[in-house]
Amino acid sequence: LALIYYELGAPESGLTLARSVADRMGDRVPQFAAVILHVLSVFCYATGHQEEAAGYLSQLQAPDPDQGAFAFQFANSARIELAMLQDRYEEALALCEVHLALAQGRGLVMTAPDALFWRAETLRRLGRTDEARADLQEAVALARQLNQRRSLWRLLPALAELTSDEAEAHALRAEAVEVIEFVHSRLPDDSLRASFLSLAAVRKTLDIEGFASQREMRP
Repeated sequence: LALIYYELGAPESGLTLARSVADRMGDRVPQFAAVILHVLSVFCYATGHQEEAAGYLSQLQAPDPDQGAFAFQFANSARIELAMLQDRYEEALALCEVHLALAQGRGLVMTAPDALFWRAETLRRLGRTDEARADLQEAVALARQLNQRRSLWRLLPALAELTSDEAEAHALRAEAVEVIEFVHSRLPDDSLRASFLSLAAVRKTLDIEGFASQREMRP
């Protein structure tokens, strides 16, 4: 749930929840200790709590997939996010490769669209746009197959940006608007809806497609 808050543009709410989980669980569930530390370090770094983030970072050890593939993927996802926030793209790329290899090797298909998105974004920032486009095409196809709207709303615009055919790019962004509207309509309160609409990627997609001039999406 804390990660969902983060994805929806409410990182402070995610941080509050993650701190609460850490206080309650402590060391009682060792296989999730690495997950909590990694998530807390990302949330603190992203929200400007640098001193607190440094404290968590000093405790981090590389997560072990043999201690549980599911917990590993959560922890490794946070490591990728942190590496990208700190512009450590080569490290992020290596972590993505590990993530995807485990997802494919153990049939954890639900996590693959996000891992492909991270790898694509890392490749794009490294100037490897053809590889990034191929990853996004694979991620979009898989997310559609899984009906994974929480991934599609950001995958579709990212692919549109790397698509040279304007008609195809427009179709991708139009689909993204539909997904954004669906996600927005299912959020439970005004605060979370407003946070979601304030995300730069959401605003950019809606602005490009002229959504605001056609109908109003209220927080």
